Amino acid sequence: RRNRPSDAPVLEGKLNWMDDVSFSLSGDGVCVVSGDLSENHDSSIWSGCDLTKLPVKHLVIAEGVTEIGDYTFYEWRPIEELTLPSTLIRIGCDTFERCMNIKQIHFSEGLQEIGSDAFGSCPVDKLDLPKTLTKIGAYTFSGFKQLVELDLPDSIVSIGTRAFYDCSSLRSVKLPARLKVISESLFSQCKALEQVQMPE
Repeated sequence: RRNRPSDAPVLEGKLNWMDDVSFSLSGDGVCVVSGDLSENHDSSIWSGCDLTKLPVKHLVIAEGVTEIGDYTFYEWRPIEELTLPSTLIRIGCDTFERCMNIKQIHFSEGLQEIGSDAFGSCPVDKLDLPKTLTKIGAYTFSGFKQLVELDLPDSIVSIGTRAFYDCSSLRSVKLPARLKVISESLFSQCKALEQVQMPE
């Protein structure tokens, strides 16, 4: 049930589509997921599930997870906060697509790659990307309409097409020192954009 009391017992179990993935869920909506999350899926993974009633407000990916596969948490819309572990190296494509209520994303140093469409249309106003990140895929942070300022770490060497498309409140951008190419429509529809600091 979505509205479990905060003092309800912690629930523990397996996600029914992957035997090697376990979860614990507290009464106040904190869900810790652990195990092998590297398997790729497609958008039909949650077909038939009413994820709007998911009783998860804060999703925590446990330490030890190194990769999250494509579409793993697709359309988990009740999530408001996401915490990622220091062991995580790669986030796949569409992994958190349509999780449209995530207001906070806690990245950890160690993450190297974020796949295309991994996030989208989240009401995030601050984006602190790790200094280990080297690659951002296409459309990855598109529709972050609350984002005002963007300071990309110098570790990034590749940013995909339209990665920041329609970040309509974005005013200031600092591009990474190692970036060689500004991809097509990278800041298209960023109508409030006033300043872009370019690398040498």
